[in-house]
Amino acid sequence: MQEQAVNRFYSDERTRGRVRGAINEYLGFFDESNGGSVKARQAGYTTMINHYYDLVTDFYEHGWAKSFHFAPRFKGESFAASLARSEHSFALKLGLKPGMKVLDVGCGVGGPMRSIARFSGATIEGVNNNDYQLSKVQQYNEEAGLASRCAGFKGDFMNL
Repeated sequence: MQEQAVNRFYSDERTRGRVRGAINEYLGFFDESNGGSVKARQAGYTTMINHYYDLVTDFYEHGWAKSFHFAPRFKGESFAASLARSEHSFALKLGLKPGMKVLDVGCGVGGPMRSIARFSGATIEGVNNNDYQLSKVQQYNEEAGLASRCAGFKGDFMNL
């Protein structure tokens, strides 16, 4: 089943190999017959979490676009509109305006970062421990013309 899913979603063998390796290492953290345990997961949480996000980010983008959160929807409101309203409401409650700086801890691929920066004029810096997501943050910030006001930095928010 796992092999079929990998082959279905990833076309080139090099990517398939990386994905298989990440899946196997991630699952190893839960395989008690091979040393997987709560202690092993705690000791290797950075590796485990990075494998998880390497594996799910593309699927998250498929389901949630670039904003990895939910927002309550009003009757007749689209999913995308509910996310934007939630992000804009957050900026308004904080009183964000041009010249202010905001830290987005666990910024994902930066969807809310860009939405809030566009809406408020503030500068947003995001912290994320996942290289794959950070590469997307940079790409999307550049594509949106927001690289001068939005940036992602590698960091573990458990150790800021």
